Amino acid sequence: MATSQRKLQTLFGFTDTDLNANRKGRLSAAQIKELQDQSVYELKMLLGIPAVLATGSMLMLDLMVALPVIIVMLAITGGLVALHREHLKTIRDKQVQKLAGQLIKHPLTNGSIQYIISIAGRHLPVERGMYEELSDGYFAVYLLEDSHHILSIEPIAKSTVKTPAKTPTKLPAKAPIKSTPTARSTKPVAKTSTAKPAAAKSTKPVVKTPVTATKSVKATALQSKATPVAKPAKPKGVVKPQPPAAIGRSRSS
Repeated sequence: MATSQRKLQTLFGFTDTDLNANRKGRLSAAQIKELQDQSVYELKMLLGIPAVLATGSMLMLDLMVALPVIIVMLAITGGLVALHREHLKTIRDKQVQKLAGQLIKHPLTNGSIQYIISIAGRHLPVERGMYEELSDGYFAVYLLEDSHHILSIEPIAKSTVKTPAKTPTKLPAKAPIKSTPTARSTKPVAKTSTAKPAAAKSTKPVVKTPVTATKSVKATALQSKATPVAKPAKPKGVVKPQPPAAIGRSRSS
């Protein structure tokens, strides 16, 4: 169940006037007076310590011995009073800080005496009654700057919570690398030609056929085709074979 605004005002001790002033980033008149009264009370507690020490030294020690102690205590008291006056002046000028986000209750541990809530990543100590009565949800908390003192609180809608934009991280600029002269000399790199290499010439001599020879061969071939081939002559003195009848006739004669 959500905690009502009236319940929150009762738990944290603020009014509608205080809340309206805190929304504008400043303290209300009642809150300024309350802080001043609290500061005066703290000063009285601090001044009581040197007063007790000074009185005890006067009763227990000789006056000549206690006198330096009394002087030191008076100096401390004067310093505290001066600081308190400056603090009272700064209370009026203090600003109010706003935290908005989801309220998260930190789980209690065994023997824990502190009750912690967190809003927008900020851990805030609260009293036990506040811790038990606060419900889960989204709240706007108004704090005194540089402190965990809650001035006022109110429930808000989730849509009103603004997520902080992430700032891009800038990479450190790299220092330019200075080229240092070296003793060794770098050889120039030969440029590669893009032209195609010429075809290698053959070392063998080329035998050229004489033109005249080819013409004579062609002429001879033409002449051989033009002139008819002569039939071989019959050898002289060769007797043709005669038939047997002719042979007999020749013998008889």
